[in-house]
Amino acid sequence: MIDIDVASDPTETKLPAFLRPLDQKKNYFPVKSLNLGSDEHPFVLTGKIRPAIVLIEEISQWAKAPAENFAICVPLFRVRKPKFSQSFVLKSQAFQYESKFYVPPDPHFYIEEGVARFELIQTVHQLSIKQFPDINKSTMLAEEFFALLRMHLTRFFGGAISKEDQDTLEVYGQLILEEAKKQGVSI
Repeated sequence: MIDIDVASDPTETKLPAFLRPLDQKKNYFPVKSLNLGSDEHPFVLTGKIRPAIVLIEEISQWAKAPAENFAICVPLFRVRKPKFSQSFVLKSQAFQYESKFYVPPDPHFYIEEGVARFELIQTVHQLSIKQFPDINKSTMLAEEFFALLRMHLTRFFGGAISKEDQDTLEVYGQLILEEAKKQGVSI
């Protein structure tokens, strides 16, 4: 958390600030220049820039605040690291993990083989979203692939999917596992 000392400069021209754990906060003054009340805290979060699937873009309006553009994103995690077993990747492809969705590589769009993690879905301000280098437009999932994502995501959130959609996920998953076995890959 950022602990801002407003008492040292009531004009809020140059405010000293300290990084501290929340339970060690020393200053509880409102910070008018940041629109923070005495019961609000500016937090510092570590983060990593990573590719993501944008599920929806939305403009948010609050009673006394300007409109803000947000996107709900599913972050993608590379699986080309030694800590990810081939079994994990195959089970992700086969929809055996309810919170994971496999994304194949596409070098043309700078997309590495990865897994989207539904449990880490987050709202991201549009100012924090950057497109990949050298790409003038966003990449879209193919219609069939997006349908699989929608079905699996609906199931993750506890939504009801049709018997036909459930069968589609199961059949697709079984085909992946059968092909892996044919190629001698242990699961």
